[in-house]
Amino acid sequence: MTRTTTHAHYIEQCLWVPVRGRVQSATIDCGGNPGFSIENGNFNFICLVVQNCQRPRGNGGAFSARFATIMLGTLRVADNTAGRGGGLYLEGGSGFSFRSFIINNTATDVGGGIFVTGTSFSMVESNVTDNQPDDIACANGIYMIVFQPIPPKRPQYLWVF
Repeated sequence: MTRTTTHAHYIEQCLWVPVRGRVQSATIDCGGNPGFSIENGNFNFICLVVQNCQRPRGNGGAFSARFATIMLGTLRVADNTAGRGGGLYLEGGSGFSFRSFIINNTATDVGGGIFVTGTSFSMVESNVTDNQPDDIACANGIYMIVFQPIPPKRPQYLWVF
């Protein structure tokens, strides 16, 4: 229950964050359909709850990004399913996550929360937990995590090559 309160705390802050002159905050419930598919370009997702997205034979239940630069800012990505990357699948390009929660997602292969291949992905003040069969998987890429616990303390750095 504490996690839910923490997630809600950051998502509630989104209600006060202006983006290009307006406030953005939404809950997207895919109802068992695939989530976002992104190819090429730059995409920013800010202050969203993305849940119940399914791509059982594909990659990326909530987010499938190929050869794109993707930024996840203050997101809650939960209860999504895919072959690889139940929450996020990232191939080529690059990715960044700030104050996001990727929880309770499932992959039938690997990367229940996040699957990264041939790219880099950075995280700051983000939690990737309770995903099945694992939280994070990486293949053929440079994968870097910059982790700062919530509430903020001294930054800790972990590089995985």
